[in-house]
Amino acid sequence: MTNFSIEHAAPSMLSYKYEPLPQGRNGERWIRVLDLLPSTENEAPIRVCLRTVLLKENVHYDAVSYVWGDMSTTETVLVRDDGVSGLLWKIQTPTLNITNTITDSETEFRPKQIRTNLVDGLRVLRMPDRERTLWIDALCINQDDRDERSQQVGFMGLIFWLAECVLVWLGPDEKGIAAKVIKYMQPISAAYFHSNDRRPRSQEEAEALDADVWSGIAELYRNPWFERVWVQQEVGLARHCRFFWGDKVNCCHHDVLGFDLWLETAGQQIVNRFNMDRGVLKGTRSHWISYGRSTREAWADDRQNFISQRPFLVTLIEGARCKASDPRDHVYAFLGHPAARRHYAYRPEQKINYLKLVEDGEDTLVQPDYNKTVDEVFLETAIALFNQQHDMRVLGAVRHTEESLARDYPSWVPRWDMLKDQQPIGAIPFESSPAIVLDGFPVTWHIDRRTPTDCIRASCTLFGLTYQTIDRLFDFNDGSGWLQRHISGRRFFRTKSEEDGLAPIVAKPGDIVVLMLVSYAPCILRHVKGNEYKFVGTC
Repeated sequence: MTNFSIEHAAPSMLSYKYEPLPQGRNGERWIRVLDLLPSTENEAPIRVCLRTVLLKENVHYDAVSYVWGDMSTTETVLVRDDGVSGLLWKIQTPTLNITNTITDSETEFRPKQIRTNLVDGLRVLRMPDRERTLWIDALCINQDDRDERSQQVGFMGLIFWLAECVLVWLGPDEKGIAAKVIKYMQPISAAYFHSNDRRPRSQEEAEALDADVWSGIAELYRNPWFERVWVQQEVGLARHCRFFWGDKVNCCHHDVLGFDLWLETAGQQIVNRFNMDRGVLKGTRSHWISYGRSTREAWADDRQNFISQRPFLVTLIEGARCKASDPRDHVYAFLGHPAARRHYAYRPEQKINYLKLVEDGEDTLVQPDYNKTVDEVFLETAIALFNQQHDMRVLGAVRHTEESLARDYPSWVPRWDMLKDQQPIGAIPFESSPAIVLDGFPVTWHIDRRTPTDCIRASCTLFGLTYQTIDRLFDFNDGSGWLQRHISGRRFFRTKSEEDGLAPIVAKPGDIVVLMLVSYAPCILRHVKGNEYKFVGTC
């Protein structure tokens, strides 16, 4: 095999250019995997060989989950195309007619720029004496080809579910704390899963803890990996998963997520002492449980009851806190969840085998398409959710700013890049919260009426009863952090009949409070003209 040096990454070389993937027929799913070539030298150039394979159960690879990192900081890796599994292959399509035989020496390596954070991870994952087969989105998908990207994103859930192991790259251990932190967390996590000692720790016990270790744990909880929208299904669908933090430490994901389960039940005094923000990691843990109970036999003890309360709407709401460089990924990143394939939101899937579910079940509510605008994707998703839900819970996920409410865009469509820290009202199902059912509904409201000539025909007609009119709004702060967290993005209001409530922050005097058919919370509308209204939010 040819030896390579840094000079092979010189800008004068032609950059790597992707060959098109074969067009799948009869349900075939073609993907690329890469062979990460070995090296005993940490600073040696990263060399990978891309292969095209059919995605099925007997393909052996690990999938890598990581934070994309700073877009402006990139490094060069060397890429070679090894064709279809290194064999003689022939594909005929309307646009592709190729016969190709690839050997180990015929194809030269070409440079490709990827982000530095991934290069750092590849150096850690690279073996000294053998190749390692991986799937990595930045290299295995032609990110510049919107059609290929859309198609491959549709396979993402299955790619991570079939991977032998998901390797999570948390980034460099810049403070040298990883080994001490993981060593401390592992026995606590193990004890949580295998014992009943879940008593709350006292303030005295919290004060006695090692401050250096716990500051390191707090650092882990702030890791940006937990915030990324795509990682939720990547770890959730993994059959096995390992976290890599720095170049010397790796551990099972149970060591981290199990530790957080213990901290939730036993550690409030600890959280208070070290001023820890558990929200981000707790969200990832919640998705891990949701995906796992829906797709793996090991979680199947209360599966039917659990996932009947987990419609796709809830998955999107919980995922809205995550960060995405592309707002469309607030929807696309969760299409791997089984709930995205249900015909009816509260009817659990009968198949727990995820592969069978994907092959034999319903299509996802929407299909990934990066040729569509963000507005088009969010509108399409809202319509699909209404059809799946058979009720008005979708309206509980709507959040507005003054700017979004003023836009000439359907006000009843949730924008998943805006929900974030706001607790939805009337969107998440609870057995003790029946819908508002009206015996008669003499009032009809036309929300965002559009003429048939509009490119986005997005009017919505709702039925119900006018209840109250908002007279004034006011703020209230009792000094309670709990209260402020739960009213974030809202203000108190008083109606003309002296009744109080909690409204979206954009509500104004004169807005009407209405009770809608099969709604799970009162709604606020703003009159535009005639019988036309804007949807302000739930209250």
